Amino acid sequence: MVKKLIGYILAIAGLIAVAASAIEKIRAFLNPILPQQITNFYLTIGGIILVLIGIFFVLKAGKSKQKLVEVPIYEGNMIVGYRKTRKT
Repeated sequence: MVKKLIGYILAIAGLIAVAASAIEKIRAFLNPILPQQITNFYLTIGGIILVLIGIFFVLKAGKSKQKLVEVPIYEGNMIVGYRKTRKT
């Protein structure tokens, strides 16, 4: 849950960085926060990296980690095998 939230936050920050490098009004709004030495090129690259890391966190946290358990297969009174099934 926390990894997914961090992923969303990183992805949104990356999108804001890419938008700031492309749209001058957003860049002017963020001027008090961003140093003047950061060029649009570096802002774009950093934003893309943040978006990719955020997507990685969201996708990694989205996988379910259900364990499989073995249940016996009966034929009469005898166990003839086992099969794996999801734990319910």
